[in-house]
Amino acid sequence: MAIAEDPLLRFFHGYSQSNSSEHLKGKGPVPREEGTGVVTMIAIEPGLCVGCYDVMYLQDITFRYPPGPSSTLFRLVFSFSTLFPGGDFYAPHFLTNNKTSFSAVNFRRLAFLPKQKKYRSLEFVFSKNWLERNCQVSSERILLLVQLLAGKANHSFMNELVDEISFETAKSIASDVENENISTLHIKSRIFTFLDLFFQKTIQRADLVTKKKKSPDYAVLSQVEKSLSRLPGDEMPSIAGLAKEFNIGSSTLKRQFKLIYNKSIYNYYLEQKMAMGMNMLEEPNASVSDIAYKLGYQKINSFSKIFKKHFGILPSEVIPHTK
Repeated sequence: MAIAEDPLLRFFHGYSQSNSSEHLKGKGPVPREEGTGVVTMIAIEPGLCVGCYDVMYLQDITFRYPPGPSSTLFRLVFSFSTLFPGGDFYAPHFLTNNKTSFSAVNFRRLAFLPKQKKYRSLEFVFSKNWLERNCQVSSERILLLVQLLAGKANHSFMNELVDEISFETAKSIASDVENENISTLHIKSRIFTFLDLFFQKTIQRADLVTKKKKSPDYAVLSQVEKSLSRLPGDEMPSIAGLAKEFNIGSSTLKRQFKLIYNKSIYNYYLEQKMAMGMNMLEEPNASVSDIAYKLGYQKINSFSKIFKKHFGILPSEVIPHTK
């Protein structure tokens, strides 16, 4: 297993120590003997750098994330789905693909990338001063989240599964970073859009947790949700059956479930089933017919039709992970 310093963090430290206010671009190609791909990086302004990773290594590799010499740094990572050609297809929000994580880089840590697996991401490194300066303009609640994360006594993350608008924004930023002639002011405006979407989603999720806790039926609905998560291989029970099983009125069950989970019981159940199908299709040598049967579909065409409506592609078009 090889160990290397993260390219974007090294680039950020180098730019910071140069005391330059000029835009700086850099590329970190993977040595041919180690793998393929390149990390393209741009210093937008003091305190803000962005990089686009498009790499695959021949051996397991671990990146070191040493803390900076100055103030706390933050890192935001958007992982593109690599299940589809080019990673240009939006995977629905309930999947772990197209996930954004935000963390403070004031602790030493390691990040593992497995061999023979394509890794594509858009990543940002910010100084604490840069974030606080810009968050003050945007929202006091965002500023509070940033300060709370910076004050943690250990390494902590904020994770969000993004929506399609965030995905398209991230894809546009990645395209801009890889375009040598693009204006950094243009990239910066898109970064602000992406950050605002991420933080607003984080705030909405916090509000949703509060709303759940205040609901008198939350404990019961949580049990219903767990039951639905275990059922994707079976036929979904009727609303009346669920209501009877969990001793709650049918109309209350439907209304409160949608209020708390922001979707109907059937749509939640279908999302779980499709997510399970996608996870199975990621495995090498996956059989579409076997997966359809395991998910309760007697006909492959029925499964394929629903899958395509859900994801926009057929099950046979999913690219399995390489072991």
